[in-house]
Amino acid sequence: MDLTKIDSNIINQRAIVHIGEKNALRTRQIADEIDFHFEHFNEKTLDSY
Repeated sequence: MDLTKIDSNIINQRAIVHIGEKNALRTRQIADEIDFHFEHFNEKTLDSY
């Protein structure tokens, strides 16, 4: 077994998980912003009726 290969795989997996967490947080922020815009948009369209 090549130990350096195993080590780098573990590091890569941790890096991917870490990046994934950051992206999940950003995705959640974007989703919240979109939700906010849609709520605002719905309020405006309801007012116009």
